[in-house]
Amino acid sequence: MSKSETINISVNENVRLNAENTLKSFGLTLSEAINMFLQQIGDNGSLSCDLIPPAPDCIIVKNKKDVDKKLLNAEEDIKSGRIYTHNIFDDMRKKYGL
Repeated sequence: MSKSETINISVNENVRLNAENTLKSFGLTLSEAINMFLQQIGDNGSLSCDLIPPAPDCIIVKNKKDVDKKLLNAEEDIKSGRIYTHNIFDDMRKKYGL
C-alpha cells in the first residue's frame, strides 16, 4: 500500500523522544509505528496493539553451552555475594503461621 497522506500532530517532546527510543528497540520508526497503529484500528476496530520488547542479550539462551555458562556465572555471583537468594515461602510461613 503506497503512502500518500501526511498527518501533522502535536505531541509532548518527552513523549515523542521516549516513544522513538522504545520503537528503536523494535527496529521501528515513529512513522512505521503510527502506520501499524492506524492499520490495527482499521482492520480490527480496536486500539490495542501489543508489542513486547526484545529480551536483553544477557538473558537470551542460544544453546546448551550458553545455558551452562549463564548458570556458572549465576553461581559465582551468588557465592561472591553479588546476588543473594531469598526464599519467599519462608516469609509467607512466618507471616501466616504455617
